[in-house]
Amino acid sequence: MKKIVLHTKTEFQKTNTKYAKYVGIFWFLFGVVDVVYINSMGWFYMGLGVFHYALYYSIDYTIYATIENGMYKQNNWFASKTNLTKAKYVKKFAGDITFVLHNKEVRIGSQMLNQESIDAVDQFIQQNEIPCEIIPVR
Repeated sequence: MKKIVLHTKTEFQKTNTKYAKYVGIFWFLFGVVDVVYINSMGWFYMGLGVFHYALYYSIDYTIYATIENGMYKQNNWFASKTNLTKAKYVKKFAGDITFVLHNKEVRIGSQMLNQESIDAVDQFIQQNEIPCEIIPVR
């Protein structure tokens, strides 16, 4: 199987990260002021600021998630991997796609995804012959 990359729409790429780098800059400057004037735990705040700023630049916010060899992983640092090929069935309701497994549900919010990514997920469902249940919106 190939790797499927689920891209977000461009309007969501900026809103999710609007203030993330500014928080890192704030912690760093707060640490510098703390070291210069108070001389207490400023090194901790400076390190926190550098860590937060590095975290901001290490995650690609144009990608929502990836499906590689049937394993689904969201695009963040501590995301768990889920095998979507073992899904019992798929629920489609109000644009969201929910994979129902034996012990949990994995929901893909398709409002944030572009149309090519939604088509790629639909093609993945058809290739793996996962039963699909479409729930109409009333």
